[in-house]
Amino acid sequence: MKFNVDIEQVATVFVFFIAILLQSTSCTEQTVWHNLSSQPKTKVLDISKRDILNQYYITMPDSAILLSNQMLTQYSDSLTPDDQLFLYSFLAELYQYRKNNNILALENLHQAVRILSMHPELPLNNPYFFVNIGNLLLHNGFHTQALAIYREILQMDNISDNAHAISLINNNIALAFIELNLIDSANYYFNLSANYIRKDDYLILAQNKVLQMELFVLVNMFDSIPKHLRQAKNYIDSYTNSPTNYCTSAQNKMDALYDELRSRIKKITAEQYLLLHEYDSSQVCLQTALRYSKKSGKSMLQSEIYYSLAQVNAQQGKSEQVFCFADSAINIALENKNYKNLIEYTRYLIDYSESIGEIDKNKYYRQQYVFFEKALADQKDSDYLLSLQVNMAIGSFDLIIKNIRLLQHKHRQTINRQKIIIWLAIIIVLVISIAFAIFVAQYFKLKRTRTRLAHRSLQVAQQISRSVEKNIDKNKTSRKDNLMQQLENLMKNEKLYLDPNLSLASLSNKLATNQTYLSQIINQSFNENYNDYINGKRVEYACSLLLKLSELNLTIDHVVEQVGFRSKSTFYNSFKNHTGVSPAVFVKMNK
Repeated sequence: MKFNVDIEQVATVFVFFIAILLQSTSCTEQTVWHNLSSQPKTKVLDISKRDILNQYYITMPDSAILLSNQMLTQYSDSLTPDDQLFLYSFLAELYQYRKNNNILALENLHQAVRILSMHPELPLNNPYFFVNIGNLLLHNGFHTQALAIYREILQMDNISDNAHAISLINNNIALAFIELNLIDSANYYFNLSANYIRKDDYLILAQNKVLQMELFVLVNMFDSIPKHLRQAKNYIDSYTNSPTNYCTSAQNKMDALYDELRSRIKKITAEQYLLLHEYDSSQVCLQTALRYSKKSGKSMLQSEIYYSLAQVNAQQGKSEQVFCFADSAINIALENKNYKNLIEYTRYLIDYSESIGEIDKNKYYRQQYVFFEKALADQKDSDYLLSLQVNMAIGSFDLIIKNIRLLQHKHRQTINRQKIIIWLAIIIVLVISIAFAIFVAQYFKLKRTRTRLAHRSLQVAQQISRSVEKNIDKNKTSRKDNLMQQLENLMKNEKLYLDPNLSLASLSNKLATNQTYLSQIINQSFNENYNDYINGKRVEYACSLLLKLSELNLTIDHVVEQVGFRSKSTFYNSFKNHTGVSPAVFVKMNK
C-alpha cells in the first residue's frame, strides 16, 4: 500500500489549523460581553457627530446641550452604551464648565455612572470623567474628597501613558490645596504638573505658569511674578509661531484657551504696572486683555477686567469711566449670578462714590449691595442643598464604582478561565499534531537518505577541492613573502641601491627569479614600480647623509654621487617626490 502524501501540504494544513485556534483565543472583554448581552446596536453617534458636538462646546454650548438631549431622547433605543456614556459625560462637562449649573452637571454624572454600572464591559479607564467628578466636589467645598478622587485617578490602569491627564490632575490637586490654604503644597503640585507637559505643548505650559502667578497674587508673592510672566509670554509667542495640526474641534478649544491665557497674562501685567503707579500702561494692558477675553468667551474674566479698569480710572480721577466700567462688570457678574463678586464690586463703588461726593450713586449702590447680599444668602442656601446632594452622590459614586470594579474583576476571571480551557485544547491538538508530524517524518526519512548521502559526497568533494586551492594559494603567498624578505635583506645589508648601474635584470639574477615576477611583486607589495622603489631607498639614504653634512664635511653634490644617482636632475626630482621639499630646504628644516 502506497501513501501519496506531500509533506508541504500536510504542514500547510497544520499551520492553518493552529492559526484558527489562536484567532479564537484572542477574545477581548468586549467580544465576550457582547456574546453575553443583546444583539449589537447600530452606531448612531459616529466620529463626525462627536466632532460637531465638540465644536458646539466652544462656540454654541446651548446648541450642544440641545443636540445631546435630542440624541438621548430620539435615539434612546439605538444608542450603544458607549454612546450613552459619552453623551451623559459630555452634558455633565457642558453644565459644569460652560453653564455653571452644578445641579444638572451632577445629574448627568450620576446617569453616566449608572451606565457604567449597567455595562461593566465598558472600560473604566477614562481619567477625564473622574476628573470632572473631582472638580464638582472641589467646587462645592468637598476639598478632601476631591483630593481623594484625584489621587485615586493616578492609580488607574494605563494612566502613566497619559502625560496630559497626569498634568491636569496635578494642577487640580494644587487648586484643592489652595482652597485648603496649603500654599507650599499647591506650588509643589504646580511644579510637578509642569514636569509632565510636553515641551512643545506651549499653551498648557503657559496655563501652568498663569495658574502659578495667580497663586502668587493671592498670597502677595509679587517678587516671583516677573519670572513666571516672562516664561508665560515666551510660551505664548512660541505657540503663535508654531504650526498646528489639530482637528477643527480641538483647534477651537486651543484657540479659546490661547485667547484666555493672553487675556490673563495682560491682566497680570496690568496689575504689575498698577503697583508701579504707571496707570496709562496698566489701562492699555487691560484694554488688550478685555479684547482677548471676549474672543475666548470667558464672561467672568471680562467682568474682572472691567472691574480692574474701573480701579485704574479711579486712580486717574476719571469718575465717569469708573462707573461705566464698574456697571459693565456688575452686569456680566449678574448674568453669571456671581453674587460674591457683585458684593465686592458694589462695596468698592459705595466707598468710591462717597469719597467723590456722588450722593445719588452712593444711595443706588447701597440698595444694590443689600439686594446682592440677600441673593448671596439665598444662593448659599441653594448651594447647601446642592452640597447635600453632592454628599449623597459621593456615597453613590463610591458604591457604584466599587460594584463596577467587582463586576469587571469577575468578568476578567471568566475570560481567564475561558482562555485556560482554550489553551488546554490547543496543547492537546499540538501534541496530536506533533505525533502525526513525527510519523510522517519517519515515513519519508528512508526516502531522503540516499539524497542526503549524495549531497554529503558532493560536499566532501567540494571540501577537498577547496582545501587543495587553499594549499596552492598558501604556497604562492609563502613564496612571495620569502622573495620580499630576500629583497629587503639585500637592500638593508648590501645596499645594492647605491650602485648606479643596478638594473631590474641584475637584481632578479641576484634573487634567482625572473624580471616580470620581481616587478609584479614590487608593484603589489609597495604600490610602486621598480625605479620608484630603488630611488626611494636612495632618497632615504640621502636624507641620513644630509642630516650629517657638517659632520661628514660633505656638500649636496657629494651626496648625489654617493647615493647612486647618475644625474643631479634625477636626484632632485626623486627627492622632492618622496619628501615634498628640495634637499636644500630639507637641510634648513633640520638644522
